[in-house]
Amino acid sequence: MRRRVGWPLLAGPASLKGRLVLLAALVLAAGLALFAMQLSAMFRQHVERSARAELEMYQEQLIVALQRRADGSLGTNALLPDPRFMRPLSGRYWQVNDADGHVLARSRSLWDATLPAPSQQSPNSGATWFETAGPAGERLLVLARRVSVPASMLSGKAHAGNGNAPGDVPLVFLVARDMAEMERAAASFNRELFISLGLLAGVLLLALTAQAWLGLKPLAALRRQVAEIRHGRRNRLDAPAAAEIDALVEELNVLLAQQRRHMEQARARAGNLAHGLKTPLAALTAVARDLVDAGREREARAVLEQVMLLRRQVEHELSRARVRGGRGTQAATPLEPAVRRLLKTVRRLQGNDRLRWETDVSPALQVRMEEGDLLELLGNLMDNAAKWARQQVRVRAVIDDGDVALTVEDDGPGVPAHERERILQRGVRLDQNVPGSGIGLSIVQEIVEAYGGRLTLGESALGGLAVTVHLPAAESSANGGGERSA
Repeated sequence: MRRRVGWPLLAGPASLKGRLVLLAALVLAAGLALFAMQLSAMFRQHVERSARAELEMYQEQLIVALQRRADGSLGTNALLPDPRFMRPLSGRYWQVNDADGHVLARSRSLWDATLPAPSQQSPNSGATWFETAGPAGERLLVLARRVSVPASMLSGKAHAGNGNAPGDVPLVFLVARDMAEMERAAASFNRELFISLGLLAGVLLLALTAQAWLGLKPLAALRRQVAEIRHGRRNRLDAPAAAEIDALVEELNVLLAQQRRHMEQARARAGNLAHGLKTPLAALTAVARDLVDAGREREARAVLEQVMLLRRQVEHELSRARVRGGRGTQAATPLEPAVRRLLKTVRRLQGNDRLRWETDVSPALQVRMEEGDLLELLGNLMDNAAKWARQQVRVRAVIDDGDVALTVEDDGPGVPAHERERILQRGVRLDQNVPGSGIGLSIVQEIVEAYGGRLTLGESALGGLAVTVHLPAAESSANGGGERSA
């Protein structure tokens, strides 16, 4: 059993196009995933920078607007631009603490809550960022800044010893916003991003599939040409419009030419060998007759038996050597003239009145075989039927699933089902009283297999044996010959 070697994930699809599309999909998915992560992180950073810039702007407005009211409390001389500072628990808060952490002023949105002071305050006017829980339990991003203001702002009380200029008081300004808004913005962006990238991935995958299909199209054309060679419609491959596989096509054409040449040489050698054995066999037959004349019949019988075995082998090899075609032949041979021609020959050999022959073969039927091979096949089938028939032999042909189904049947004794496979073996004869070499059906089977067909044995409606061979039909027969011969 063959084992696939390589990355198991890429060994799944059986087609090259499937593997290319799968690999492209994996690379595309990984690339888009990294791109989505990077883009999401960049957008989140942008949202956070925007939030921080907004808090810095609110804090500057708060510092400028802070003043002492008529009742002595601190407040702003004008409303801040964002009305959410006036709405309770809105997510926008501000607060002013003194150096000791006491709350001096706060926004109405805090209601009765306060913002915690930073654990570590930056010296002088440095900004401190931190996160804390808000009055409604939300997460807040807080900006705290230490700023010195005139002491007169605090009921005229001056605070000394704090390192500030005389008459200045340090205050801590805190501005906060709800971080859930940033989370919602990031989640909304991610949702739209994933939908957009999903659509983009679909379009790119379709484009990659089309690219793989177009890129492998020359291979599909090459596969069709190989199928045409197998079915006998061409002898060589045409180079597709792809420089990468031109060398492959040339090598395949050289291989096909070598194969044809080697087959011709093998047939010639087999034929020469078989013909070369005929003269020694004739000499041995003459020696056997001399032995009979000398009264040595036992030795003569042994010699004749061996001569018959050798003669069968020679006839078999000669028949095989005469098989000129095969799966790759382009010949289209009409079937009906060949049947008519052989019928005349068999009638002349068997006697005109002994058998009644019936033929049912359409003149339009053609088989993709060399004429000599078709005559060899028909001759053996019709001769075998004539030997065993009592009164009648029938030859018929029809189109069956794109092939020509040729049946030769007789009204003879037939062959038991358990013996049918056996009579296809070379040299097997069920009845030694009937003349023959026992290689006719084996030759038929070899010819049929050489052309990619099949042979079946069955019981005839006439009572004897029915031999059916399926042969490749020529295109004219398969497309226009009809389903049933006339």
